[in-house]
Amino acid sequence: MVKNIVNSTIAVILVLVFMRLTFQMKQHEFEQRIIIEERTAELETINQRLHELATTDELTDLPNRRVFIQSLEQEIERAHRYKHSFSVMFLDLDNFKHINDTLGHSAGDAALRHFASALKSSLRDSDMPGRMGGEEFGIILPNTDLKNGALLAERLRQNIEKSTVLYQGKKITFTASIGVAAYSEEMSNIDELLRKVDEALYEAKAEGRNCIVQKA
Repeated sequence: MVKNIVNSTIAVILVLVFMRLTFQMKQHEFEQRIIIEERTAELETINQRLHELATTDELTDLPNRRVFIQSLEQEIERAHRYKHSFSVMFLDLDNFKHINDTLGHSAGDAALRHFASALKSSLRDSDMPGRMGGEEFGIILPNTDLKNGALLAERLRQNIEKSTVLYQGKKITFTASIGVAAYSEEMSNIDELLRKVDEALYEAKAEGRNCIVQKA
């Protein structure tokens, strides 16, 4: 009788120990799963941030030059495939060095951010702006011939000319020189298109700035 009671007690203890161990194992698995999910979320956040740093200009939040060129190459492929036209616009902030020299680089950064904001608010949803470097920006205008590209450039030039940045109680005004060129099937590669729009921008600056030059 006593032996049976002892055996039953041992059996109960073993069951309780087993249940305890099972609970602890499940709790450990749950905690490990939570840790893995947290680490995965952290890695996704880090990867997203790395992607942003690799593709986006940190100051203006516009696509950087590398992404802009990649988008331009894709637009050329679409133009070849579907036989449509598109234009490219290069813009340069006039006398930007004067802003940096007289008000400081923080004022220059504020002007660039405002300039980028003016670009985005003046463009169509299909247009692709990007910062090429320094105070130079580019815009891809899909399904847009040279005539309409020049009209968009003029509207943008006027909006920029009217805009004002308030920095530490001082108003900063600026203008932009703009070069516009249209893609054609006769162009052998992307470099030819970039060279043409670069030439248009250079001529706009040489003609006194705050103007537009278009290249067919």
